Amino acid sequence: MHECLQLSALSKLPGPIKKLLASTVLTGSSELLFARTPKESRVLLLPVIYKMLDPADIPTSHNPGKSFPTACTIPFFAMCAIPHISGMPKEVGLELWPRLWAWFLFIESDCQARDDRETEWLACTRIIHCALLFRYLRHPETNTLLQNTPRLFSAVTRAWQSASLQWHESDGTEGSGSAIAELAVAIMLLSTDPPPWKSTSPRMLQDLVDGADSSPAVFASVLIQHIHIASALITTSERETAAGWAQFCHLIAFLNSIPETADHPNAEVACQILRELVDQDLIPSLLRMVHTAAIIPATQYSDQIAGPCLRLLTKLLVSKQICGTAVRASIIAGLLRSTLLCGQKSYLATSHNQLKTVLIDILPPFTLYRQVLRPIRGILRRGEPYTITTAFAVSGLLASWTHFAGVAKERLAVLDALESGEILHIRSCDNLLCNKQAPKTDFMCCSGYQNSYYCSRDCQETDWKDGGHREACSENRTPILNETMSPTNRERSLIRAIVHRRYINAKSQIFRDTVKCLQKHPGAGYFVEFDYTVMAHVRITVRALSTNSTVLEQLSRHPQWHQMLARTACSDGRMTMHVVQMVAGDKTGSLLIPLRSSSGIVAKELERIARELPAAGSGELDEAIQNLVMRSADEVEDIH
Repeated sequence: MHECLQLSALSKLPGPIKKLLASTVLTGSSELLFARTPKESRVLLLPVIYKMLDPADIPTSHNPGKSFPTACTIPFFAMCAIPHISGMPKEVGLELWPRLWAWFLFIESDCQARDDRETEWLACTRIIHCALLFRYLRHPETNTLLQNTPRLFSAVTRAWQSASLQWHESDGTEGSGSAIAELAVAIMLLSTDPPPWKSTSPRMLQDLVDGADSSPAVFASVLIQHIHIASALITTSERETAAGWAQFCHLIAFLNSIPETADHPNAEVACQILRELVDQDLIPSLLRMVHTAAIIPATQYSDQIAGPCLRLLTKLLVSKQICGTAVRASIIAGLLRSTLLCGQKSYLATSHNQLKTVLIDILPPFTLYRQVLRPIRGILRRGEPYTITTAFAVSGLLASWTHFAGVAKERLAVLDALESGEILHIRSCDNLLCNKQAPKTDFMCCSGYQNSYYCSRDCQETDWKDGGHREACSENRTPILNETMSPTNRERSLIRAIVHRRYINAKSQIFRDTVKCLQKHPGAGYFVEFDYTVMAHVRITVRALSTNSTVLEQLSRHPQWHQMLARTACSDGRMTMHVVQMVAGDKTGSLLIPLRSSSGIVAKELERIARELPAAGSGELDEAIQNLVMRSADEVEDIH
């Protein structure tokens, strides 16, 4: 036993306290003893507290003499007193914790039997206070002891549930926030770095869920409720506002640690919680908090709240499990409006850095999709006047906003043209001997492959026998080379139109790079890659089929890639393989969009230029490329 827990330590108490201690032993008035002991001397009362927590006094079937409250009054007081003792040696937690935990389990079960929710909540809160104190003492064995205590984190969840229930029963009246704010200390127990469930005991995250009826959905609901409670507190009196900020600061720190468990054995539990949080409107809740931090008068808490909220949102937007859902939900919930608002607040510097990442690195790749572009369209049109305010320009967000708005507007123009009928869904007959081009509605679609179109039954039969359609139809049902990505036909039509517009505008670059590729790798064949996963509008690369690359390695694993290359080879220059790299669900996916031309003039002319001008200066090569660009515009009809 540690020396500070031995009765001999009581001899160091001041004389008046010794007299009070003698009467305490007789009357059981422990609270008076603690109240009258000076703060610096309370550590000397540890022998008394240690005795109060003797597990031999816990009522059992063999010891039924006492029941709550008589059996629990003194140990309950001890649980309340421990967090207020300063100067406690690190090793004491090792000996106090087993006694504390044994009494807590009895008190909790007794309260549940008597349906005493308030006392149960207090017991959960007090045991969490004690656990937090022992963790902060930083004794490695004590920390391991806490991590391996079964149901400790279940108590955290039950404390949250009870506090939430009390809040709603009080109708959120002023003063109730003080009790809720006490639970911030419970969250502090979880928001350590690294998170507890990433250390020696992987059961901790599961324990949290177990405290919510073993349901990730219920646990997510508890977290969402406390975000709403904190938000309500922030908008009331000054005292409650401070309590709400404190509550939310710790809660958001905990939430930020959940997406970081991807490589942990409990990753599936974390992913379930994340999905449930998003389904239960975590993203709108976060953006409301950002909005609140931006519109209330500047305080020390403003950036401490808005910054972590946006950091968590950023993690959701790049999460492998939910990124697509999170992006669309964020746009609909007002991410762009929040960006315009935060950009005008100079005291939200941390938030500005997060928003730059969102605008430059995260959102642009998703603007290939209708479901993301449509909500952006209205917001950009309504929000444009706010982007030119002086405060917004000074914040440094203007350049990032301008970049994102430029990308979005370029792709919105294509979407508008598609929806207005300005861009028709033109197809090319997939019989390479025919190559007729006409509106999609004029063609028959293969019912098996669902991506081959023919102008007549004869063309379909010809391609089935001699064009490779038989093999493609039997082995492939989609032009997508990533099983996790499945955009609809309408989404693919938008992507084709966006790629085609970029191709028309970048012909000079593509032709020049093709010539260089043909010169460096003669006879090897090539394909053109359109990479929409980068922050720029698009990165276009001409790749030789003979050069090893990650992209080619991915493509070569799919039979369809080889079949389409074979069709390209026999197309007499009227078909070129174009590959689109795009954000696809939880990873980058490749979409095959062949370029079909009414003539093989371009392909043959590029080969001629590569042969005849191998050592030509840049001026002569540029002139030949520009002539080919103008000729193709006049003589060749291209579609993707």
